[in-house]
Amino acid sequence: MIKSIMRRFMLVALLALNFGGLAACNNNNAILAALLGAFDPAFFPIAVPGTIAGWGNAAFDSNGDLKVVGGSSADITTVARSDGSLTALTVAGQVGDLLSIVDPGAGVLYVGTTGTSNIYSVDPTTGVATLLINVGGSDVTGLVVAPAGYGAFGGQLIVSTQNGSIIAVDQTTPAFSVIVAPAGALYSDLEFAADGTLYAVDNNSGDIVTVSDTGVLAVLATIATADGIAIDSAGGRLFVAAEAPGVGEVFSVTIPGGVVASLGTFDFDSGWFPSGLAFDGTLMMLTGENSMTIEAITP
Repeated sequence: MIKSIMRRFMLVALLALNFGGLAACNNNNAILAALLGAFDPAFFPIAVPGTIAGWGNAAFDSNGDLKVVGGSSADITTVARSDGSLTALTVAGQVGDLLSIVDPGAGVLYVGTTGTSNIYSVDPTTGVATLLINVGGSDVTGLVVAPAGYGAFGGQLIVSTQNGSIIAVDQTTPAFSVIVAPAGALYSDLEFAADGTLYAVDNNSGDIVTVSDTGVLAVLATIATADGIAIDSAGGRLFVAAEAPGVGEVFSVTIPGGVVASLGTFDFDSGWFPSGLAFDGTLMMLTGENSMTIEAITP
């Protein structure tokens, strides 16, 4: 009986971790994080050394730990799920300030930088960075990995840029394809849901949109000055960080329906940069005016 129960538990875990064509690799990392149990809110707030602002991206890695970048830093900071301790990896190479990060779980990290439109592959052990590609459009504000069902772009990096582009990057070539061309938007962050739907945040309009692999956009909700996004891997809601002068706020948005509710005010310092969010049952966010602090709530 006990063996039968254990087999069922392992099967459920394996199914959750192997959505295959349905879930993006980095969203699988979020599912892994959820299976490992939410970060203990008692670990937070956590100040991130060497930063001068609270903007950047937050994402789970293939071990279920939290990785953060940004705040005018060339470091990738890992927050251990076990005890909340910090480990800094200084990225070595022709890089600028890091702004976005994704961990596809294959012994490599990808980071995007401010000002240069460069995307680098980074050895997670040594920190050595190798230029992958320049995609144009100034700052690389968001990086995710497309699921197998996302048109012809399965497994590729999906990138948002400060000039309003959403781009697919084939890491093996490397080469890129424009999914959404610049047209007055400013896409500050993006994320795949477990069902394979891509969501992006337009900081100019405040629209949270779905983005098809052919570039078709549909508005789910509108939140003024929205600039960061995370998605509940169980489905049913997404989370949006918004920053207005003197006021920062986090919202939940229902999927479907786009019903918006406030989760509270926070001290974001981002403008059109992403205000990093990550969710595993506990919602973590990057805040701060003079340094980056990681805060956590259970929404």
